[in-house]
Amino acid sequence: MYADLSILYCANKSFPAPNQWQFRNADWMAFVSPLDVDGATIEGLQFRATAMRIRPDEFVSFQLEYYPPRRQPKGGPFARVEWRPLRGHNNKMIGPLEFRNKVQKCTHHHEFWLNWQHNPNSVRKGALDIAVPVEPEPTYEDIVAFVGKEFSISNIDWLPIPTWSGAMF
Repeated sequence: MYADLSILYCANKSFPAPNQWQFRNADWMAFVSPLDVDGATIEGLQFRATAMRIRPDEFVSFQLEYYPPRRQPKGGPFARVEWRPLRGHNNKMIGPLEFRNKVQKCTHHHEFWLNWQHNPNSVRKGALDIAVPVEPEPTYEDIVAFVGKEFSISNIDWLPIPTWSGAMF
């Protein structure tokens, strides 16, 4: 039986406790937190943000993820925002007409409803093929507020600023 991702997406969510960015390796850090809906932590539902340690003010990804207990389907991200990515996204021949076959090099949003309407089975497996630009180009504070609103996370202000270190030569 599938979880209804549309219900999880629309639900008012919150982080159950404060958390910190964790270093995954020398280059990457991640902020991962389970999510509560109506005061109950939902098994398999989580928020993930990733950033490169030496790339301040660019290349941060924010995702809502769901991993079913039996991994059938395997699960994965079902909504994503990419802030100042290093490489663009191309919708190819799908999605809104004005964004087909155009590389989006700026901040963009893999919006749940666009992807869900296109192919719910792909979304259940973590494939988000369609993205739309976020304009005007936001600051970090602006994108965090956008993520909180779009993902319905009431206490998004608990997401700390990444602990960037800058390049060392």
